[in-house]
Amino acid sequence: KESYCEENIDSMESLCNTITGDAPLYTMFRKDGQLVKCPFRGPHSFSYSKGDSGQVCKYPASFMDTCSDNKRLQLRYQACLDVEGSEIATEEMACLATWKEGSSRYFVSMLNHSHVYTDETRYRCFVYQRQHSNELGRVTYKMAQSLYASCLGLWNVNEGHKTFTMTKLESDKDKCVFPHFMHNHHDWHSVDGLISLHVNKRGHSLRLRNHTRLASVYEAADSGYLESHATCHRVESGGLNSPMTRIVAHVKAGCDSGYVCLVFFSQDKHVIQMRYGDKST
Repeated sequence: KESYCEENIDSMESLCNTITGDAPLYTMFRKDGQLVKCPFRGPHSFSYSKGDSGQVCKYPASFMDTCSDNKRLQLRYQACLDVEGSEIATEEMACLATWKEGSSRYFVSMLNHSHVYTDETRYRCFVYQRQHSNELGRVTYKMAQSLYASCLGLWNVNEGHKTFTMTKLESDKDKCVFPHFMHNHHDWHSVDGLISLHVNKRGHSLRLRNHTRLASVYEAADSGYLESHATCHRVESGGLNSPMTRIVAHVKAGCDSGYVCLVFFSQDKHVIQMRYGDKST
């Protein structure tokens, strides 16, 4: 906050006392500040609305996921036929700060999309609040976005330039594990040495690395990431002792994420085969 410009003052204290309680707040962002962990983890589906239209774009659902470093978010907006202003777009957010005021929580992000040209359009403030679980038992959040590069006027999650309702996409991670024959070894390598994967101890996820500079279905072609992380989402077929298992996995490489179908075959204690389908969101 700041006072009016005064020429004749008795003291600095008296000048500061002229600042009224409802004086406007200025929001300042450190441009070279280090990123922080984003407040959301894992994939979410979301609906959104713009401005005061009151129209909510629910179907098809939009998709949000954290990037590999958990310091950036990627939002993939879908367009709804009956909602004016909705559009297909991809937006990336870099998380700069988080804090709490009362029951509401705030975070500031730096946006990166096709319409960002200046700092005024790059920085945005968000208020969010965790809601009670929905009928499916999934965690939901309500969130609102500021119109300008300021947190002023962002009082609640129901009013803002954009408002969001986000639902965590939970996997059956307690039951979903990669096939038992992959646990004979934690590390596997292709015959040509170009691909390797590491299965974690609990068997819920694996890390796949491409040792070439070629983009694969697990990489964002322009991201430079050569390593991806696959988490077991759902076992489609194949029992505990089956030599073949088909799994739907959530795969993430940098900010590029989605779901793929993976099929594993056990040939021998030390030999397995793996097939994968195209990535889908």
